[in-house]
Amino acid sequence: METLQKTLVAYFGGQDPQNSTVAKVAKELAELTGADLYSILPVESYSKNEQQCIEQALKEIKENARPTIVGPQAVDKVDFSNRLCHSFLFFSHK
Repeated sequence: METLQKTLVAYFGGQDPQNSTVAKVAKELAELTGADLYSILPVESYSKNEQQCIEQALKEIKENARPTIVGPQAVDKVDFSNRLCHSFLFFSHK
């Protein structure tokens, strides 16, 4: 008997978690693969103002901070054989 494999596409969409390019790619990938879709959301949303978002991201990079995310408990209870993660990189910091 063959074991069914479950796939999860988890993505972080930044300023616009539902309509960002990352969200669109993740949704398409989930649809093409039949995977479950999970949006990784920070407890405190990023500003929709681009400059403020950049300043917040730079501060997090400088402090090596990791934002608290909205509970992933729902996906923790499912045994996924495959996990695909997708996020955006909108600038680099040296």
